[in-house]
Amino acid sequence: QPAPEHWQHVREHLTKARALPPAYIDRLHELGDLYADAKRNAVFVCRDPETTRITGAEIKGTVPRPDGSRFTGMAPGSRKDGGGFRVGDIAKAATVYLVESAIDAISLFKLRQDAGERGHAVVSTAGTTPARRVCAFDNDRAGDEAAHKLRRHKFERMKPSGKDWNDDLKAARDQSQAGGRETPPQDPFATSEPDTAPSPFDP
Repeated sequence: QPAPEHWQHVREHLTKARALPPAYIDRLHELGDLYADAKRNAVFVCRDPETTRITGAEIKGTVPRPDGSRFTGMAPGSRKDGGGFRVGDIAKAATVYLVESAIDAISLFKLRQDAGERGHAVVSTAGTTPARRVCAFDNDRAGDEAAHKLRRHKFERMKPSGKDWNDDLKAARDQSQAGGRETPPQDPFATSEPDTAPSPFDP
């Protein structure tokens, strides 16, 4: 269940530690696709790509455990085959990217927006039939093996430069800050306030 009293903590972790765009995080929160739970976890809602009904949730911890790791898992009762967390309009997307986590989905969506791409969506499961399918799993052996299995479904392979897309997004932020310049205003949120900006999450 949502725990509004922990939302600011979760939001700060996602926007600062993870470098996710605040406007994206706020919009997802407004849509009910992202919230904080009682354990200060970030909860990313998974939906059926056709009906948008909730099929489960991906949970990412924001509080380090004694060993320094953070919890990662699915909410009890989640149906992985029923649909995953998504960013963008899957039904209208010309290209659908497939990644391994909700954080990577937001990261890759932002990176593609900054590269000038429009009309795309990023999801954590297949089950769609876009004009172009791109498997964007992590840059490691497990990601390569999973991507290989998707070749029969006509998925292309695209790898991040780092281990995953959030690593790439954080590297892009650091490079931008080091150079003393802002990210080029190709993102629809770049020159508008979050509550009035056109949203890539709207259907």
